[in-house]
Amino acid sequence: MFKKFAFWFVIASLVICINDYVGNDDKHLLFFSGGIEPIMFKAIYTESFRSLIFDEVTRRILPLGYVLHITLAFLYGFLLDLLIYLFRKANASLK
Repeated sequence: MFKKFAFWFVIASLVICINDYVGNDDKHLLFFSGGIEPIMFKAIYTESFRSLIFDEVTRRILPLGYVLHITLAFLYGFLLDLLIYLFRKANASLK
């Protein structure tokens, strides 16, 4: 479990979400970082989706935004773990 990217990506996402929730990141820079989280970065600029994850009046992230951030982190980690598994399986079959 500790060797899986899915586990560590979820842990990193939880730390980012907790940091944002307690107010240490008032500009939400970590939460919407384009290099780390490309789907959320693009979604924040889509008007209909922005209102689901960000309250523009209070400038706070809504609970659905945190859930999506953690879910996407798990999916990124799972896909990376799957690619590593397939790569190792292909290398093992070549030997």
